[in-house]
Amino acid sequence: MASLETFSAQVLSLSPQSSVLSTILMSLSIRWKVTLGALLSVTLGLVTAGWLVLQSIHHYELGRLSEDLEARTSLTAAALHPLLSP
Repeated sequence: MASLETFSAQVLSLSPQSSVLSTILMSLSIRWKVTLGALLSVTLGLVTAGWLVLQSIHHYELGRLSEDLEARTSLTAAALHPLLSP
């Protein structure tokens, strides 16, 4: 209970230049800091991997749709060629 009172006193006596977040982070044990750092690293890695997967899917789908559009256009042109030529 004394540590909670000490922490409360530290938070209340903050100078204008220090922030509450830095005080809270400084009061955490090294285990919590390592855990939070690992969590942040894993989260950043997953976000990056997800973004790369979306870019890959986007690139693949654009190529596939382009080929599909070209094939359909060629089929339509071939079907209309006898009707439009004299």
